[in-house]
Amino acid sequence: MKSGLWLGPYAAMVELDGVQAGVATTTERPTSSRMALSGAQFIRQAPRAARQWELSLAPWGAPDSTIALLHMAAQGRIDGDVWFLDESLARENMLPPEFTAPRSASSWQGSMDATTGLPAMPNVPAGQVVQVPVRAGVQYRLSGVTTSASGTVLGTTKLGTAAAVNVVAPSGSGSRWWSVVLTPASSVVLAVTITASTVRNLRLVQAVSGSTFADAATTWQPGQGMPCRVQVLDPQRTLQLLLESGHGRSDRSVVLREVGVSGVVA
Repeated sequence: MKSGLWLGPYAAMVELDGVQAGVATTTERPTSSRMALSGAQFIRQAPRAARQWELSLAPWGAPDSTIALLHMAAQGRIDGDVWFLDESLARENMLPPEFTAPRSASSWQGSMDATTGLPAMPNVPAGQVVQVPVRAGVQYRLSGVTTSASGTVLGTTKLGTAAAVNVVAPSGSGSRWWSVVLTPASSVVLAVTITASTVRNLRLVQAVSGSTFADAATTWQPGQGMPCRVQVLDPQRTLQLLLESGHGRSDRSVVLREVGVSGVVA
């Protein structure tokens, strides 16, 4: 059974075989606190929390290819940054959360969006750019909501060194959904640039298979920032049985820590 978890350079990620079900994801959001003389406590927190994944490999014998890849990554023997892709999150929204639900001058005060049926999101600031590694032959869908007139250029998509392609508002008027589909011929970086100030609820998703997606283009999920750079800690090993005439049978686990800035591929 496929794990849906990939690791390696973004242009050559390899699916990890032998990963057990129950992959735990934890987050850590840096905070600082201050206690006033009155006894009131004030807490400041970072705008985003870094994630950490703990993978348990198949008991008594994970595939040699997976063990070798994890050890190479932990020892810094992979060229460039190490990227991690969780396909379950890529099917929800590959964009960073700060790009899909950007901060605005005013906080949410309870209004609901009639188009999405969700809490009203602020528009993405015009001129904002996000970069996402995408894989060869995999179909992706970029979608959002706009109030721009039909035919208005909302922004562009650019696959690697190819020419930028305009994203235009669909026919109709008022608040409505739009979507475009992309299928890169090679593993490259997709750059999404929003030039209009009337775009919200951005979403980039990976197809489940072929041209089939997990849900409709008129739905939205929070950004998950996939794939992301990670630090691979040294795999841990627990010996379960030593054979009289062979290798020991061991359980292995490894921790991946998110590093770097999401949405930027240097």
